[in-house]
Amino acid sequence: MVAVPLVLVLTFRDCLYLYLGPLLPASWGEDAVTIAAPAGALAILCLAPWLIVRAWGTRRLPEGPLRDAS
Repeated sequence: MVAVPLVLVLTFRDCLYLYLGPLLPASWGEDAVTIAAPAGALAILCLAPWLIVRAWGTRRLPEGPLRDAS
């Protein structure tokens, strides 16, 4: 259930280290990645419910007692 968002978070972090880190001065590189990684992870985790619904191909429950139980 959490594989899709987790893979996206890890890929985002790795891309920051590979592409953003070398572009910045050495004194900024680690700090920039340390700040940007949690911000990107938070954005991905906020989108996680939408991503999981799309990955699983879910559909709305039909009318009935199970749907009304909540």
